[in-house]
Amino acid sequence: MNRDQWNGGLKQLKGASKKYWGKLTGDIILETMGELERLLGVFQRQYGCLKARERRDNRWDMSCTPLDRASHEGPSFVLIHGSTRSQSARRRLKPSSPPLELS
Repeated sequence: MNRDQWNGGLKQLKGASKKYWGKLTGDIILETMGELERLLGVFQRQYGCLKARERRDNRWDMSCTPLDRASHEGPSFVLIHGSTRSQSARRRLKPSSPPLELS
């Protein structure tokens, strides 16, 4: 469960309680705002689920060889199986630039 899923669930709960409180007090505006917040929580939770699924599907993508992947996706890095680098460290890797030529 990632942050978007967690925060979306909290927004849903908070929105549902606002909606319920608005119904109890007869405050239509509070009830509507609660329903809107609950709906935003549903969207955020679904976004988190999609993000987690995409990350899980792309983690071990072996559908093409690294050479094929490099030809149509631009510069990429081939990580050694069993590498201990974290996801954020993998994202920070940049392709090496050619050496500077001084004139």
